[in-house]
Amino acid sequence: MLDVLFTALGDIGNKPPSKNGAEIFLRILLAVDTEVVDRTIEHTSEVQTHNQLLKDTMRERCVNQLVDAWFFILRDLSTYSNCISLCLDTVGAYVTWIDITLIANNRFMSLILGYLTSSESMAVRESASECIKEISIKGMLPADKLALVEQLWAAVESSGVLSNLDNENEIDFVIKLSRLVAAMASTLIVAWNRLVKASPSDSGISALSSAILSKL
Repeated sequence: MLDVLFTALGDIGNKPPSKNGAEIFLRILLAVDTEVVDRTIEHTSEVQTHNQLLKDTMRERCVNQLVDAWFFILRDLSTYSNCISLCLDTVGAYVTWIDITLIANNRFMSLILGYLTSSESMAVRESASECIKEISIKGMLPADKLALVEQLWAAVESSGVLSNLDNENEIDFVIKLSRLVAAMASTLIVAWNRLVKASPSDSGISALSSAILSKL
């Protein structure tokens, strides 16, 4: 099935992927995530075991290819807002269970942050905000989470998106951004509490968390 999906994208990496192929590719991936990962859907223990095996197999065999495909879609199909929104939604869905470093890196985050401040499509900006929120709440060790949130907050703040809002005409986007900021703050507090319990006398942890909290 994966071979068919990647074929639909064309010679990705060497020339722009097909818009229609990309949409099919992304919608199927979102459907897979909903069926396999969505914890709001109740499954029998047998199905849960099967789904976990599927996730593990995808991590081993094709996640790197998927990530590259998302990158090329975000880079090469920027004029197709529907594709970009779908891709950002897909990245946000999959980042919860793939290696965070595949997404939280300079090449990906520069694209995502670019779409957060884009003037082309409000839907794209909203998807970018949701994607960053999902990255920020990714399950991680507390120290790693503190460092990630610090980097994400600095990037969002420096983008200028928080200080250039039209509250009346961008209400949906403002709501998405408020959820992003709230998620970062909540995640930071949880990570900080866990670190303090584990190492109450570590001055470095207190200094880092205090520095981040002062910016939120």
